[in-house]
Amino acid sequence: MTTSIDEIDRQIIALMQADGRATSKFIAAEIGVSESTVANRLKRLIEAKVIRVTIEEDVRFKGYDLYVFANIRTEPGHRDAVARAIAKNDAISIVLTTVAASEVILLFFAKDHANLNAILDEAVAPVKGVRSISIEVASEIYKYSASYGILSDA
Repeated sequence: MTTSIDEIDRQIIALMQADGRATSKFIAAEIGVSESTVANRLKRLIEAKVIRVTIEEDVRFKGYDLYVFANIRTEPGHRDAVARAIAKNDAISIVLTTVAASEVILLFFAKDHANLNAILDEAVAPVKGVRSISIEVASEIYKYSASYGILSDA
């Protein structure tokens, strides 16, 4: 079942992206609709899984200073199984496959190089089908946003 969104929904979503703590009352005043309209639309959007409201912890506060990109080359035919196995590990933030038949990309934070090596040794290297691991560690993060930017229907 597809849920369509209109301009009012888009405005609500934009205001929630700008401030996840915005109240229905505030949003209603900003876009010129009733508070109950905002509340009902938010409920519908959440139930339809168009949006989700979360809280994001700044991992740097907990000492995770390394942002790691890992490129995993897999044995032919093992890409999806490797991705699924690695995705079960909570230390890995993002697991995705690429259009290349044997590529899996990981993104995760590590506290230091010892923690980075432990994650790779425990969560990645033992997985059946992993052929090789190459990593890049960000030297400086200029922007980190949980927002997906402006999404269009086009």
